[in-house]
Amino acid sequence: MDEIMRKRILIIGANGFIGQALLIHLHAMGHRVTGCVRDAKRFPRHLHTIRVVEADYTTHTSADQWLPLVQGFDVVINAVGIIRERGASSFEQIHTRGPIMLFDAALAAGVKRIVQISALGSDITAVTPFHLSKRAADAHLAESDSDWLILRPSLVYGNGGKSSMLFKAVAALPLIPVAGDGSQPVQTVAVEDLAHIVASFIEGKFTPRQYLDVVGAKAISIREMFGLYRQWLGLSKPRFISIPERPALWLAHRLGLFGIATSSDETVALLRRGSTADVKRLMQQTGIAPSPMDEALMRSPAQQADCWHARLYFLHPLLRSVLGIMWIWTALISAGIYPIEKSMALLAAVGLSGPLAVAALCSGVLLDLLTGLAFLLRVHVKAAAWIQIAAMTTYTLIITSALPEYWLHPFGPIIKNLPLAVATLILIAMEA
Repeated sequence: MDEIMRKRILIIGANGFIGQALLIHLHAMGHRVTGCVRDAKRFPRHLHTIRVVEADYTTHTSADQWLPLVQGFDVVINAVGIIRERGASSFEQIHTRGPIMLFDAALAAGVKRIVQISALGSDITAVTPFHLSKRAADAHLAESDSDWLILRPSLVYGNGGKSSMLFKAVAALPLIPVAGDGSQPVQTVAVEDLAHIVASFIEGKFTPRQYLDVVGAKAISIREMFGLYRQWLGLSKPRFISIPERPALWLAHRLGLFGIATSSDETVALLRRGSTADVKRLMQQTGIAPSPMDEALMRSPAQQADCWHARLYFLHPLLRSVLGIMWIWTALISAGIYPIEKSMALLAAVGLSGPLAVAALCSGVLLDLLTGLAFLLRVHVKAAAWIQIAAMTTYTLIITSALPEYWLHPFGPIIKNLPLAVATLILIAMEA
């Protein structure tokens, strides 16, 4: 690329699905891209040649704090978004206040172009807190004097997308649940097409200062979408089970609350009303024709790892929860449901008695309880799992040495440690 055409670009939210896709695409085109992330340690190692800075909307809460970060850039892109509020990460802070501070700082620094990645539905029809918070930032940017572009994408799919992971996992189920008859329309758009549109704007290939709804080539039903994902995974013909809309949406909401799926009130609302827009205006303004979903999926064939991930998606939180319940139940049993004198007798058989035996019993109860809580609350899961594996290994070696006959016990109290340890190792491998 000619040096004159190369742009200095700052992408806020470069660790996210869309942000990272934009980062990779624009870097590959020869632009000088900088990624702005909350935690640089979580930035992908294979992108080590790309410059990274740390900042986020919960710590940088004024335009003055953003000003030094945006100075010297030709383009600033806001690709930050959340689907659920947690702690300081509220819709108001992440979608409205933070971006407004960023936009004001970019204007003060003389940034020529600003791109806002909003969401389809963040217009005058917006009703959910998610869409209303996006719309507020959009309106603020639209009133500025910059050469801005506000993109409102529909469901964006591609490798690494959280919604894509969820839908692939649902598509991999033996029976695919759909709300009602599953005819709700969606107009999914490939992340590559979104990146192409952003790149074209940065290079001045279409006019600035406009809102654009970014959608796929055509609307398809939820059933058709699941069918395409299942076909992409190389699985058999899909079989659907219809669930009344209210229970289906209630279930989707609860799965999101418990971290079993990446659903929220907003995704539930989307499933109810559908997510579509007129693609003709997008094509007229940008000259870019988005790909149909089946064609886009064919460009990146599924690998065995994709099928494994889809099938393990729901089993991962189930495994963590079952192990958590098991360790809490074990702690309660050891704490008094099982006669204390029998526990003390067992400890005496391995050479522990008196205060040492009491300490060992209490330590075991506390360890099991903390492990179970860590698993259920999703707090330091990996650390708790490794500590529990170390404890199980220690117990197994001690009992093997002092009570080897337990290996021949008909209920298998020792041999069961082996599959339990393997299940815990699988949990560690699957924890992000």
